[in-house]
Amino acid sequence: MRPPLIVFVVVGVVVLGVSTVLVVDSPYDSNVVSEQNPFAPERPETITQTTAVAYLVEYEETRLYNDLLGSRGYTFDRRDEVRARCTAISVLEIGDEQFRVRLRCHGRIRDAYRLVRPPTYTYTVTYRITETTLEERSIEDYPFSSRDELRERPPSAT
Repeated sequence: MRPPLIVFVVVGVVVLGVSTVLVVDSPYDSNVVSEQNPFAPERPETITQTTAVAYLVEYEETRLYNDLLGSRGYTFDRRDEVRARCTAISVLEIGDEQFRVRLRCHGRIRDAYRLVRPPTYTYTVTYRITETTLEERSIEDYPFSSRDELRERPPSAT
């Protein structure tokens, strides 16, 4: 009696394995994308309240995107959606062309196949920015144990 059971289990495993590879919309197929932006956005030539906020929002959204992607092993299905949004909640001029900007950020990965209900992350971060420096002053409720570090973009050859 046992040999037919073993054959049945082996055939079932083979059929399941083949079906996950051949079915186009299978959540277990190899249609994954690995993307990470290692570069900081282009820094504005002059720092004003408006340019500081725009730059820091893009900078922090890039870091959060990379950390969300890293939380999934730098892979996700092409239909998954990574959401990283930041908004300025306060801007304070602390000197000539120096600003302290506080951002509230939200992030999550929307799982196209709904295999897991993704958590939504919300945190705040404060930066000090000048013409030549960028310093993270504080961060509260950050969901990950480490932060992505962005490099300055190499100068373009023109």
